[in-house]
Amino acid sequence: MEVMHLSQPVSSVVLFWNKLLLLCLGLLITAACADRTEQATQHAAQADLHLQAGELWLARQSIGDAIAERDDLPELHLLHGRIEAASEAYGTAFAAYSNALALDSKNMEALQAVSQLGLRTGDLRESLDATERILVLQPSQESALLVRGIHAFARNRYGDAIEDADRVIALRPGSEEASILKSRALFMMGDAAEALEVIEAVQGGTADSEGVARTKLELSRETGSPQGMQAQFNRLRQLRPDDADLRIDEANLRFKLGEIQAGTKLLTDLLTREDLRQMSASQAIDLLRDYSAAIPEGAVPDLAASASQTTLVELARYFLENERAGASDLVIRQLPASEAQPLEARLALLRNQPSQALKTAKEVLSRDETQCDALLALSEASLANRDVPSATRSAQRAAAECPNRSEAWLATAAAYQARDEPIGVQRVYRDAIKANPQSFSTAKAYADWLAREGRQREALAIVRSFTRSSPALLRGWAYYRSLCTRLNGGCENDAQRGLAEARTRYGIDTRTGELPQTGLFGRLARR
Repeated sequence: MEVMHLSQPVSSVVLFWNKLLLLCLGLLITAACADRTEQATQHAAQADLHLQAGELWLARQSIGDAIAERDDLPELHLLHGRIEAASEAYGTAFAAYSNALALDSKNMEALQAVSQLGLRTGDLRESLDATERILVLQPSQESALLVRGIHAFARNRYGDAIEDADRVIALRPGSEEASILKSRALFMMGDAAEALEVIEAVQGGTADSEGVARTKLELSRETGSPQGMQAQFNRLRQLRPDDADLRIDEANLRFKLGEIQAGTKLLTDLLTREDLRQMSASQAIDLLRDYSAAIPEGAVPDLAASASQTTLVELARYFLENERAGASDLVIRQLPASEAQPLEARLALLRNQPSQALKTAKEVLSRDETQCDALLALSEASLANRDVPSATRSAQRAAAECPNRSEAWLATAAAYQARDEPIGVQRVYRDAIKANPQSFSTAKAYADWLAREGRQREALAIVRSFTRSSPALLRGWAYYRSLCTRLNGGCENDAQRGLAEARTRYGIDTRTGELPQTGLFGRLARR
């Protein structure tokens, strides 16, 4: 749900700040107080001018100065909230509006902001409390009814969600937001046909809005209609051409349908964007890994020339992992020396040049002893030179510095295997699984090691646990099936059923520990 009513202009700015001065003087407050209030007034007026001009950084500075003078005036915190909301710093905006509410418990702007922003920031208790207070003051306030309905939906109280949605629709027939909420709640109650009927009626024959298209996308996903999903992706591409999450979601669908070339092109095109966030680049490359999809050699020069620096680093690691020395080299050459050198050390290993790798890695670590790629290169080069203690220390440091990097844990496990310390190997793998429960490479390596140690039941248990945390990942189930067969585990049918179901799970698995999106456009998931 988008935040509503958070960018209201400051009404009659001059009269308002004059009122503050008169209030201070009328109460016979000291001259020092009047001076501080005057200073706060001037800073706040300047902050508002910066806000109206879109100069958000300067607005933040000025409102900070104002609040430093007088932090007991709710109007200052309201203005601070508007500035932070305009900056899309929603957590800070929520805190600012909460401060205003603490000073003026019936301020409607603060109540609405806490009600709506709390959904976005995960402050659900405060959000619901503010929502109920609004409805005590204004029982038919539409946005509060809608937020209360969203809270009910999030708590699995679908009947209550529909009741609040219907109240909004009665007040404003055809309300898109209320219709979306009602459609989602109906679906979760098992009435998919009526859910689709409600959402189809919203646009009245005109082209779908973004909200309606997103809702249809989720209904199609959960009813197993890839054709319906693709239709909504086509519509959303027109409405949100720069949305990286949608492109990744669409690529996943193409991969699931066996359209590997189409999925790879979607991701390759995405990775060329200079403004791509690091998280999106990582997700795109993870998806390529999940489906063993290779970026064509012909696409590498364009990627190297166009991708952002953070994306180039991710791509270099991906190419190194897949032993593509030429592609790695081309990408690494586009990076500044400080970023390139650690990756050059790893590239030297790939080219069977452990001495060069060792030299380069040590040079990097002399400047930054926490650089994970250099630590990995040093560990692997040391292991190649049979310097197991050094390999162990470097790999352990890499795992400690970069616990989300599966290759750091695998390097540590390899070092302990070289030491012939199975207890150490097991400890490392357990820590690796705990740190990255959805890492296929880690789960597979651990299971393979357990199988070699003759611990077949534990090997199967590790992979079965992995498939529970990543039920949509095809290669997880495929590996589980092959392991069941290889170890005579008697679980082939279970694995085959899981693989069949994964083929019709058209969404990317939610990350372990990640809270579901609270609002109108999150993924639908039967609980």
